[in-house]
Amino acid sequence: MTIHRRIEVTNTTLSSLQVDLYPGAASIDHGSFVDSPAAARNELTSWITLSQRRLDVPDGFSARATVTVAVPKDAAPGEKYAVIWAQVSSGSGRGGVTLINRTGIRAYLAINGANPPVPNLAVSAVTSERAPDGRGVVRVKVRNSGGRALDLTGNLSLSSLSGNLKAGPYEFETGTTLAPGQSATVKVFVTDRLDDGPWNAALDLRSGLFHKTYQAQVTFPQHPGVAAPIAAHPKSTGKRNLFIGFITGSLTLAMLGVTQMIRMSYRRRSAKEGH
Repeated sequence: MTIHRRIEVTNTTLSSLQVDLYPGAASIDHGSFVDSPAAARNELTSWITLSQRRLDVPDGFSARATVTVAVPKDAAPGEKYAVIWAQVSSGSGRGGVTLINRTGIRAYLAINGANPPVPNLAVSAVTSERAPDGRGVVRVKVRNSGGRALDLTGNLSLSSLSGNLKAGPYEFETGTTLAPGQSATVKVFVTDRLDDGPWNAALDLRSGLFHKTYQAQVTFPQHPGVAAPIAAHPKSTGKRNLFIGFITGSLTLAMLGVTQMIRMSYRRRSAKEGH
């Protein structure tokens, strides 16, 4: 099967840019989507070609290219990951150093077998703590129990046992990605000054259009410290197998974004910021 996607690169600097496009290998490790150095290759990148490898983009303008993924007939079922990079090199500076700036979009390729996997997650423990500055912190241990990679977002809402007092929602820290079978702990900072509780906690966890809610009863320590972990229970079954992207037959390619046209903006960085 062959899949086509269009990408768009927008130049918001004050000069014209020559932008190199290329695919790079990626993986999911310890709760993070991890790209490999430079143009490292993997099985998915060997299937990817671009209609243009270099774009000349004047300031304030955009340019487009087509990404083609040609999946061989003997490809094994499973998920594969890559990044489509847009890169700008500044040329050699002092000591022959070249400054490189790049930005990219994630590529998730799921090759389905006879029974296509669906997204799912499970919360194994919830831990409340009191930070030294007096704020409450809730840590949620999440396991990807489904067959799709999850980019976790969500929030925490608190209510008193009587239901008269409510607080939140408080957003989860972002940036956690889990491959199937992986686990990670996400944190939620309670920005309001709240008493110890106990509180009824509603944990709303999302990845794209997948949604699942858990509930637990948390009590914050009176003094800085960490309470014992407690169990959480699902409040709803969630929505499954909903994706933004191209779906046909038994093959799904999902590019991170809400439309099939994905915009990438370049921001010039100093040498101190790295790449």
